[in-house]
Amino acid sequence: GGVLNNLSGAALNLNSSAATVVTGSGTAALNNAGTINQLATGSHEVSLGASGAFTNTGTVNVQAGTFSVGTAGAHTGIFNVSSGATLASRTYGITFGTGSSLTGAGSLSVESGTVNVLGDYSLSGSPSVSGGTLNFQPTNQVSLGAFTASSGSYTWGDGVSFASYTNSGSTSVFVGNTSATNLTLSSGTL
Repeated sequence: GGVLNNLSGAALNLNSSAATVVTGSGTAALNNAGTINQLATGSHEVSLGASGAFTNTGTVNVQAGTFSVGTAGAHTGIFNVSSGATLASRTYGITFGTGSSLTGAGSLSVESGTVNVLGDYSLSGSPSVSGGTLNFQPTNQVSLGAFTASSGSYTWGDGVSFASYTNSGSTSVFVGNTSATNLTLSSGTL
């Protein structure tokens, strides 16, 4: 597999409605130390297979549509997700590590695989899981308002609060100092 390095100071602009941005197999890699801008609606995906990796130490701006990560990766950079836009995980394991930042008026969607949020989380949209697992243990205090967990698995860490939490078909684990004013279990596992 090949390697694409987007160096510090460089910009990779995604202007088309192409379904897949970067594909590869074997040990293919996309290393972003610069800026990736998703400017077009539709879905752009980084899909590098089970042995590939996407690493963001720079900035990814999802200004429209869905930016999907379909390969493993550990990120310490910034993901800015604009209103109406989505950052999605499609397969394998992704870690937004200490030092990373998920910010903006958009949302995070876990469609499959395991996603670990261990850095700053200030997206205004609540994270969602349609398949897979979300381990949500950000470094900052996060209030997610009224939340319904209806599929997949969630682990909530210290500093996460909810106005209300309804578990309706998912597995939810609360670790440390997580709070919910109202907690409802209609189905699934707490």
